[in-house]
Amino acid sequence: MINIESQTLLSIFMPVLLLSICSGILLIGSLLYLFVYIFEKKRLFLSILIMGILGFIFTTSEVLVIILSAVQNSSMALFFHRVEAVSVIFYSFALPMLLSDILELGKKFRRFNTILYKTVFMISLILLSASIIYPELFLSSIKPEESIITPWNFGRGTPGILYRIRDIMIFFATFYTFITISADIIINRRVRYLGLILTGIIIGTISGGVDMIRGMMELERGLFSSRIYSYFGFGFTIFILLSMISVLRWFLDQTHDIDNARKVKSLGLFAGGIAHDFNNILSGVLGNTTLLMSSLREKKAENEILADIEKAVYRAKNLTMQLLTFSRGGTPVKDITSIKNIVEETARFVLTGSGIKPRIKCDNQLLHVEADAGQISQVIQNLVLNARDSMEDKGGYIDIKIDNVKIPSPLSRNRELSDYIKIEIKDYGIGISEHIIPYIFDPYYTTKGFGTGLGLSVSHSIVRSHGGDITVKSKPGEGTSFYIFLPATKQKKTPDLKSEIQYKQLTGKILIMDDDPHLRPMLKKMLEHIGLTAVCVPDGDNAIIEFNKAKKTNNPFNAIIMDLTISGGMGGVQTSAKIRELDETIPLVVASGYCDDPVMADYKHYGFSERLTKPFTLDDLRKAMSAVLKD
Repeated sequence: MINIESQTLLSIFMPVLLLSICSGILLIGSLLYLFVYIFEKKRLFLSILIMGILGFIFTTSEVLVIILSAVQNSSMALFFHRVEAVSVIFYSFALPMLLSDILELGKKFRRFNTILYKTVFMISLILLSASIIYPELFLSSIKPEESIITPWNFGRGTPGILYRIRDIMIFFATFYTFITISADIIINRRVRYLGLILTGIIIGTISGGVDMIRGMMELERGLFSSRIYSYFGFGFTIFILLSMISVLRWFLDQTHDIDNARKVKSLGLFAGGIAHDFNNILSGVLGNTTLLMSSLREKKAENEILADIEKAVYRAKNLTMQLLTFSRGGTPVKDITSIKNIVEETARFVLTGSGIKPRIKCDNQLLHVEADAGQISQVIQNLVLNARDSMEDKGGYIDIKIDNVKIPSPLSRNRELSDYIKIEIKDYGIGISEHIIPYIFDPYYTTKGFGTGLGLSVSHSIVRSHGGDITVKSKPGEGTSFYIFLPATKQKKTPDLKSEIQYKQLTGKILIMDDDPHLRPMLKKMLEHIGLTAVCVPDGDNAIIEFNKAKKTNNPFNAIIMDLTISGGMGGVQTSAKIRELDETIPLVVASGYCDDPVMADYKHYGFSERLTKPFTLDDLRKAMSAVLKD
């Protein structure tokens, strides 16, 4: 007798110990998510918290049923078995609730899923109420006549109709979850966050299925006559733990991304400010350089030196444009331009000093594009840099091919073919693994071990803002090909009017509004050099005062050049609105070092007649003033 009792105790001890450990882990996990939910107030954490509590109730009740059955307290054992069985009903509602917050299958799915989990919740409440009023409908205390009574099933009872309804609800909930998570993984490639949950669902489904089959087999002999504990308990616990880990991973990644975004935003503001101030400095250098070039046009040697200075300033200008694109996202300031020149200059510049050379092939009849040259240059730079880094140890060539193609618009459902420029940048480096490719355009994603992981993300954003697309093909060990598609235009590039207007003298009176005390006198000199007179003011308020004064003395201004941003004062947009109230016809020219500002991209929409992107040359100024003073 003592030997039998010892064996019985030993057989009960291990399941009780394992279930107690599961119960403790679920309790700790639930408390963690309760803490997170209190601070974050997100339904995702609430749904995980509900499942954690359900798992804790289930495993704790299972432990109590085994212990109470062993001590032959059948009434209390049956009570906790009913608690255990009822707790699982709400699992069929908590699962769809979780799916609403972790899946990205569109608004229609989310709407349907919300209706589903709310409906299942109401059914669960009805079944809970029925189990309280008629507990025998869930688990009956009456056992089959030939049932086997063991120390661990003494208080288990016999399944009723509600028990079977519960099993059906759980089956459909897990099947629905399996299908929807699999669909999200296939469509959105979100294995990192959904893979663990899917694994947990599979484990839970297998353990629950085994439980149901064993339960059906035990109907004649008595529930749990051939096993000590519910297999679903372990499967349920594993699923909840994997879900908790997955959501915690998502939460930590999101927190990391937010932290990175704050740093990048701060760095972006800093970079944008530097770029703006640097453009103002460059304006002084470039303006005075072009003034000298115009004055010394007969002296060839001096002009060559000044031309070199001009080229250096343009390279510095391209750098500031890239800083501005990084800092503000960058609305493209588009002009008709040759993509060939942008690609060639950028690729050669990036690869200077490395052991890698560009091989560039271009269609002889290549169309032009309407694009922001600085932003497209940044895209090419990012892709060529990545190609160079992947081949650093090999040397060799990066092949760049530029062609005219006809393809459907990547940003429209219209399947009609349109003219595009296709730029292929192919390297022969280490390549990219297939499972990494879906993530390479994600912000902060990098496999280099250095850098911010923003290069490809910014490039993708720039190409999309131009109405184009960027794709990639790669095989590990065979290299990588990036394909850029940009809308082409059959319009010709605006001819360089330099020869026509270079020495043309203009007449008129110009008001200059700029807060930089060093730029105002230089800009005045440039205007006087081309025949115009100028009055300078530091901000919008003074501009309006000077404008009214000139109007009253019958010596009005013929045009106004306005700086877009004025430190501590009224800027170009606000000032132009007030000027337009006084005079609707006067030409207004907006000038800014923030060359990527939406106002610069669509200046006519804001009431301006022309734009000047700092730094600008004497010819740029002459061209703009010729355009606004032509009448």
